Amino acid sequence: METPTSDRVRVTLDGRAAEVSRGTTILDAARGMGIAIPTLCHYRGLSPYGACRVCVVEIDTPGGPRQVAACSHPVEEGLVARTDTDGVRESRRTVLELLLAQAPDSPQLAGIAAGLGIRATPFEPAAEGKCVLCGLCARVCNDLMGRGAIGLFGRGGRRTVSTAFHEPTDQCQACGACAVVCPAGAVDLGTITARRPRPHLTRHDQHLGARPSIDLAHPQASPRVPSFDRENCIRLTTGHCGLCAKVCQAGAIDFDQAEETVRLDVGAVVLTPGFEAFDARRRGEFGFGFAPNVLTNVQFERLLSASGPTGGHVLRPGDGRPGDFITRQAGCVWQGDETETACPRWEQFLAEIQPDPDVR
Repeated sequence: METPTSDRVRVTLDGRAAEVSRGTTILDAARGMGIAIPTLCHYRGLSPYGACRVCVVEIDTPGGPRQVAACSHPVEEGLVARTDTDGVRESRRTVLELLLAQAPDSPQLAGIAAGLGIRATPFEPAAEGKCVLCGLCARVCNDLMGRGAIGLFGRGGRRTVSTAFHEPTDQCQACGACAVVCPAGAVDLGTITARRPRPHLTRHDQHLGARPSIDLAHPQASPRVPSFDRENCIRLTTGHCGLCAKVCQAGAIDFDQAEETVRLDVGAVVLTPGFEAFDARRRGEFGFGFAPNVLTNVQFERLLSASGPTGGHVLRPGDGRPGDFITRQAGCVWQGDETETACPRWEQFLAEIQPDPDVR
């Protein structure tokens, strides 16, 4: 094997040799080689923390085998590590049994433990609770969002995640990042702030489905290049976050990119302006706009689409449950045409995915 360059080192994981970038953690090196290592407190884009110890692996040292946290231990030249020895599995089992006792109400944690063959804990469970004190929520709030709305308070058995003085705070921007990264489902935004996350509803889905601040315009978009929602992206509105740029392996995201005008010489231009739909809120007798389960023809077609917000299932927007029946009112509402004649096309689509639909 050739001598590695100064920025590359040779490592051996589970008997497989590879070259990885110097400074890479054992966890990232293993993932790059297709070796799975379970984690709880690790999240891509955040600095390593090593709090949960679920990711322990065994490495060779001059003093003999030693267990380290894969998420925070950097590789070095000649490193030899094993991720699935008897000792490693026993350590992970003990850690997860302790966490299950600490957070007995977390179905997410129970699912992670079950994936490793752990169905119960021999330790006495706490009276209640879901938090495993991994610190992910506080770190994403402080390090990424720059808000500091929540943090870890107390010591030992009294350590908790909370706001200052355990009261709702205006420091929280209700971005919901803490709830997204929590591996145990323990975050309740209602205890952090009186604000509520505002979903970003998509025009393509007729405002029936939400999307993140960076996404494809729609599933069939061509070219398949995601774009930013400049009005809701936290990085573009506050200067914080930027997680997408940190985890993008292609390095395709550049927040410092400036606008430029590009001149293209083409032979023809095809314009597809489409149409402007009639505003059904002008027909108040139908209840559109304030009754959540009243839809326009175009919205209903989005529900029937396999790439729509409900995956082709006819579900009520108000509660996400199937409707008992469908009433035809204004089937075609186009600008300048306020006819109340029901369109037979969506009835045909509905019959294909829902046998014997009850249409009244």
